[in-house]
Amino acid sequence: MNIKLYTDPIPFICISDVYNEDELKSIWQELEFLNCNSKLLDPEMTASAVTDDVIIKKNKGVFLDSLYNDRNFSNILTVNRKVLTNSTINQEDSWFFKDLCSNNDSTLISYYEQGDYYKPHKDNALATICTWFYKQPKKFTGGNFYFVDYDIQIEIQNNSAVVFPSQIRHAVDTIDMNTDDRHNGLGRYCMSQFLNIE
Repeated sequence: MNIKLYTDPIPFICISDVYNEDELKSIWQELEFLNCNSKLLDPEMTASAVTDDVIIKKNKGVFLDSLYNDRNFSNILTVNRKVLTNSTINQEDSWFFKDLCSNNDSTLISYYEQGDYYKPHKDNALATICTWFYKQPKKFTGGNFYFVDYDIQIEIQNNSAVVFPSQIRHAVDTIDMNTDDRHNGLGRYCMSQFLNIE
């Protein structure tokens, strides 16, 4: 893992090479299972953000914690604990991350294909970790991540992540894919981990 802390104008952490090859293989087995077996739900089923009672995202997803009775049955929920360690999250040079602690988390898998997006929103959590996956070579454009109030764009990279205070507004721009690449699992996956205190 390569970790880089940003402190100005907002605190966030970028991580590249989050998972090793064996962990990625395990993650992809589950992502393919979820996508091919119709486990991914429409936006109204995944606690989507709304504006004026209108859902402001277009994608499919599922909360893994509600899908499995025991997190050990999930490849993803087993390996994604590694980003919750003090050496990753608790960055000494950040007022937000220095003493950040969480005793509760949930994991949402989202999948974006042609025309999918997530308009500016905040998450109902203390901190959010978004990790991105896609099959290589990349078969889409767009899908980049934005801190909209600070004009900060993060171009997504496979097996990379961003960690940030959940109350900072963020968005995903629209995915564009060739017709032949649609509905084949070749879009943008995001694993969102929401950290809270019970």
